[in-house]
Amino acid sequence: MIPGTKYSAGLLVLLLIAYAGHWQVLGIFGHPVEFTQLLPFYSMNYVLGVSIVSTLIALSKSKSEILGFVFMGGSLVKFAVFFIFFYPELHGNDELKKATFNLFFVPYVITVIAEVWYLIRFLNRRP
Repeated sequence: MIPGTKYSAGLLVLLLIAYAGHWQVLGIFGHPVEFTQLLPFYSMNYVLGVSIVSTLIALSKSKSEILGFVFMGGSLVKFAVFFIFFYPELHGNDELKKATFNLFFVPYVITVIAEVWYLIRFLNRRP
């Protein structure tokens, strides 16, 4: 099996479950959003998460000394994408800024935890 394929599938399932749960929790706590409103946040985190892990797997064979820097750079890219594409729309509305940041932060945290968990297992199995 290609390294990272199992991670991609697992992350997709994890984020789909989190997506449905996140949507339900928002509705229960009085912050209902349309089901599709969460999609850009989860999609962006999935695509960037898989890209970062794939890059780290490829670099682990030849440039293992820079993996930490690449991982941190990937997190920086995720935040940059959020602040460039999602955050400007919220300028001037403090309540909306907090709500939208939480819409981003939940899938971000789930993706980072999954990345770290998978990479620890992958890198510890290497000879």
